[in-house]
Amino acid sequence: MVVCGNQSAGKSSLLERLCGVRLPRAAGTCTKCPTEVRLSTAPPTVPGASWYCQIKLRREYSKDNKQLETAPKELAFEALNQDQKDQLHHYIAAAQRALLNPDTPLDIFVQYADSAAAAAAAAVDADSNGAAAESGLAGSSSGSGSKTAGLAAAVPADQLQFTRNVVVLEITGADVDLALIDLPGIIQTEQADYGSNVELVQQLVRHYISSKRAIIVATITCRDDIDKELVVQLAREEDREGRRTIGVLTKADQIEACAHDTRLPVLQGESYPLRLGYYVVVNPSQKDINNNMSAAEAAAEEAHFFATDAFFSQ
Repeated sequence: MVVCGNQSAGKSSLLERLCGVRLPRAAGTCTKCPTEVRLSTAPPTVPGASWYCQIKLRREYSKDNKQLETAPKELAFEALNQDQKDQLHHYIAAAQRALLNPDTPLDIFVQYADSAAAAAAAAVDADSNGAAAESGLAGSSSGSGSKTAGLAAAVPADQLQFTRNVVVLEITGADVDLALIDLPGIIQTEQADYGSNVELVQQLVRHYISSKRAIIVATITCRDDIDKELVVQLAREEDREGRRTIGVLTKADQIEACAHDTRLPVLQGESYPLRLGYYVVVNPSQKDINNNMSAAEAAAEEAHFFATDAFFSQ
């Protein structure tokens, strides 16, 4: 399953619900490389582990995004068990930054993730309001200041804005057998800052959804006009008959008043018919994310919305 859509379409929140692990999420662009999640119900081979995640880095491209001639290798980055599951997002964020900074030693990013995870755990133990836990790779806290300062000195700015190289999460002890890929959000802007990255991200999306084995999870917010969504255009180019595309409309709670009827032709499969159909979801707000809303709390909020909303509860 390839999860794709515009920036801030709610892809990472959707992927969290699908794979059951917390991913780095922040306002603006947070996914800057593909993240491949391999879920297996096979029990972990590590003694004492009921759930186990091996984080790896797959480097197939050079710094200027030219494909390497040598066969790609998956380098071990870090491994976590069920007791560290809540801190996984710190290590994923660190792994992404490692790929964006290919000239910086990996151990610097692993050490920094250790520091961020320790700070988050300490904040929970101290009954903190969670602000330290959300600082992630962007801040510091007492007890970890030297490491965070070290990273800031070593990596003041990322070498790359985006990369084709991949963060791999190999998870055993999962609830399902499934492979999911989270892609950077499609950039629909004329900002000069993005430069060639606009085309790079579109090429990434085309590459992954072109596989005939891929289920395309086209993610679109309920606020946006589906007729103008590039992800819809790309999905239709690669899946002309709509046989392997799922439409997911996110942020259902943000539909403007009296605008619900405009979504009906889409939801009923009249505008863009898909064999696998459409689904509507409610995503945690940025405030919810900052307050560390859990997956269970998000699911409860979503269920309450659909049960009580005047349109969706009918």
